[in-house]
Amino acid sequence: LTSMIIPNGVTSIDYGAFYGCSRLKSITLPNSVTSIGYGAFNDCDNLTIICVKDSTAHNYAEVFNISYVLTSGTDNGLEWLLDIETGVLTISGNGTIPDCFSGSSPWYDLKNYIRSVIIDDGIRSISTYAFYDCINLTNIIIGENNIYYSSVNGVLFNKNKTKLIQYPIGSSRISYSIPNGVTSIGTSAFYNCSNLTNITMYDSVTNIGYEAFKNCIRLTSITIPNSVTSIDEKAFYNCNSLTSIIIPNSVTSICRWAFFSCSSLTSIIIPNSVTKIGSGAFDDCSSLTDILVDSENSMYSSLDGVLFNKDKTELLI
Repeated sequence: LTSMIIPNGVTSIDYGAFYGCSRLKSITLPNSVTSIGYGAFNDCDNLTIICVKDSTAHNYAEVFNISYVLTSGTDNGLEWLLDIETGVLTISGNGTIPDCFSGSSPWYDLKNYIRSVIIDDGIRSISTYAFYDCINLTNIIIGENNIYYSSVNGVLFNKNKTKLIQYPIGSSRISYSIPNGVTSIGTSAFYNCSNLTNITMYDSVTNIGYEAFKNCIRLTSITIPNSVTSIDEKAFYNCNSLTSIIIPNSVTSICRWAFFSCSSLTSIIIPNSVTKIGSGAFDDCSSLTDILVDSENSMYSSLDGVLFNKDKTELLI
């Protein structure tokens, strides 16, 4: 036994109850526990107690120097609470979810327990990496009266649904159509969504953001509409099942590392609209054998499948 969840309603943990359970790595204690006997977790050398802030379990862990992770907290005017049994993370209050660089959100240590997120009406700002690595997250729900955000089928958008902010990583869907009206796909919006094999966009989309589809390792097909003008850095980084992609004649910029390590990509056509290809845009594309540049392109050219600058004085890829 390496983990255990004590159900809500239990009020007491007896003396020595888990004595010597050296393989026990985590135990979740609900707020209903108001009494923990002396030595209840003696010789549990690898144990972390998961508990509510300021609860009996929290105080016990601090007194006896036992590692713990809190299932609730307050920060920047917001309150958050994770129900371990249901996997529901509720974020409420009147504030902002602070900047969370990858792996720094208040609930990051509990990420594997999170299956659904409820965001209250008063939340004004949600940081880019708020739900980073929440691999079991399948649903994001926004309060009906929130004036900044909305959700459709578990996917997070801004209020007027012009920006797709976060697709739930743990969704079992293999195909997804980005709704018509979305103009921007946000930073890391589909990052690590490893179940998706096919994505469709409408021609309302103009920008594919930083790391938008990074590590979508099963993505084999994606349609980029003839409205997109920019493919940002690492947009398709490590989409190693992507076999082909058509870059439309609206795209002017392919930023650095945009298709890095797309190891199944065999060929690519650069339209005449592209004026910038960033460094490493197609690096580590080990199956890429043919790059074809439209003859009308003013900045680039190709010869025998190799990418050059326009007058062929510089070999680029």
